[in-house]
Amino acid sequence: MRAVKFIVFGLFLLFFSCSTTKKLYETEDYDGVVEKLGQKAANGKLNAEQIEVLANSYHGANEKDYDKIMELKMTGQPNIWPEIYKRTLSIDQRQEKISDLSEDIKVAIGYKSLDLDEEINSTKEKAEIFLCAKSYHLLKTPTEENIEEARGLVDQLFKINPTNRNLDDLRVKLIIMPSERILFRVATPRELFLPEDFARLVLDFE
Repeated sequence: MRAVKFIVFGLFLLFFSCSTTKKLYETEDYDGVVEKLGQKAANGKLNAEQIEVLANSYHGANEKDYDKIMELKMTGQPNIWPEIYKRTLSIDQRQEKISDLSEDIKVAIGYKSLDLDEEINSTKEKAEIFLCAKSYHLLKTPTEENIEEARGLVDQLFKINPTNRNLDDLRVKLIIMPSERILFRVATPRELFLPEDFARLVLDFE
């Protein structure tokens, strides 16, 4: 009886998995398909139909990213680079998922490795330059709307490069500029000798 229940449960999971993959494919959630079928392929459990779906999804996702990158570049606008970096990185991460599969699977889906390191580094640098420049520009006129937009750009900058040298400065500005009053306190050891004009020196900052 237990064996029958186990078989029924296994068939249910198989059907559920297939229906989920089909739904992802029909809605053109190609990365979802690549994720699910890539995991199954790693265990050698793909049939011919699933291999075809995996191939179509993999190439379809790459094509969508590539077409969008080309469309953005055609505009010549400076704000394109965060999106271009994101999509270039997406193509690279997608191919990494496939690169670990067996050679038979890779040949069956027409996989070809792309060296995107230089392009990723270039678009990352341009994205960071834009996000920093735009944020500083917005903060020159610190309206509520500009500060909110700058905060979103700084969040993007952190996701792209958490060690960007402008992050600390931008975050301080985002805290200070919306504030009506700022309490500034300096604490020193009692035995420390301070010059008479120490207060003026400490408060002499922008």
